[in-house]
Amino acid sequence: MLFRILLVAGCAKGCYNPGVTTVFPFHPLNPLTKRTVTKTTQLTRADVAHIAALAHVALGEAELALYQEQLSAILDHAAQLQTLDTDAIPPTASVLPLRTVLRDDKTASTLPVADALANAPAARDNCFVVPPVR
Repeated sequence: MLFRILLVAGCAKGCYNPGVTTVFPFHPLNPLTKRTVTKTTQLTRADVAHIAALAHVALGEAELALYQEQLSAILDHAAQLQTLDTDAIPPTASVLPLRTVLRDDKTASTLPVADALANAPAARDNCFVVPPVR
């Protein structure tokens, strides 16, 4: 629990410092707490401006600085996740068990042709007559 509080509090305050080594408090269920993580990913303002242009978003200088810090922090977090050993974990498309939501096909009686065509404005040879598409 302490790990989550410190991580959220750190992100909320925006205390990302490039090049600073962060040691997370130990937690037995969290493998990241045993490692020292160095934050090295630093986007430039030009990178952030390019991303904003791709998204058709206009950013001011203050927003560029803010998003430069936040996007760099996100990339650092992704880099932390890349350090995890996942060799023993099989690839998974879904964590839910596979099951079909469709019912089995069963034959049943159908609507008689006369009843189906009863309200049709025009019918010929047991078919609906519709105007041509132009």
